[in-house]
Amino acid sequence: MKTKNVYEFKLTSRCPVDNRQDNYAASLISETMIQAEDIVAFCDESEMVPIFQEDLATRMQIRFQASVHLVGWHNGIKVTCSADGEDS
Repeated sequence: MKTKNVYEFKLTSRCPVDNRQDNYAASLISETMIQAEDIVAFCDESEMVPIFQEDLATRMQIRFQASVHLVGWHNGIKVTCSADGEDS
């Protein structure tokens, strides 16, 4: 039987265009375990880094080898990014 693990958390980065703080709601979906400490470390590393949301989703997918769902608001526009992992 396969398991499906869903990890939900919030993270912050910086917009590379206007340097404003961007806040995201994120989900990682994986058939394998991802340690909470690894997610916390990723969030800490990304906190003040200027990066586009789409690139952040890709970076998360590569780092965790999991599917990613990332939701953020930018200048009043809701942006949802998804990146498929190897477990999807």
